[in-house]
Amino acid sequence: MKDISNKYGIKYSTLSNKYSAYAKSDNLNILVNCENRGGSNKIFSNEDEKILYERIINGFIINNAPLNNNIIKSLALKLYAEKTEITINGNKFTASDGWCSVFKKKWKLSTQKVKPSKKATNIPNKDEISKFISDYKSKTLNVKKKIYIILMKLIR
Repeated sequence: MKDISNKYGIKYSTLSNKYSAYAKSDNLNILVNCENRGGSNKIFSNEDEKILYERIINGFIINNAPLNNNIIKSLALKLYAEKTEITINGNKFTASDGWCSVFKKKWKLSTQKVKPSKKATNIPNKDEISKFISDYKSKTLNVKKKIYIILMKLIR
């Protein structure tokens, strides 16, 4: 086992632990499918990720709805809860920022922070504009008269 660890650059203790888990396991598929190493996401299969991607496209992209990392993470957690109740390698899936970044890069998605729009959302009609202008004119005349009276008192 030491020769193999040197040949492939694997720490001896890691190789030893993997071999003992393999020897104790009755089902090799469970052992292999629980592996989550090397920056790859093996918690979701490619089919599961495609389901998540389609939910994002249909629910947000097509409808021009806001989309950010927190929304993607909550959708992933819901999908994970639908798929399984067990934990993998003793860890529960948490949908970290790193996982979200890898997912977005893989599926060519991008997100932006939701910001308030600078466009007018309530466009006034002609009646409202004319009322505003008449109110403005009457109030500015009042202000001019009051300023004139104050200035006259100060001069005397």
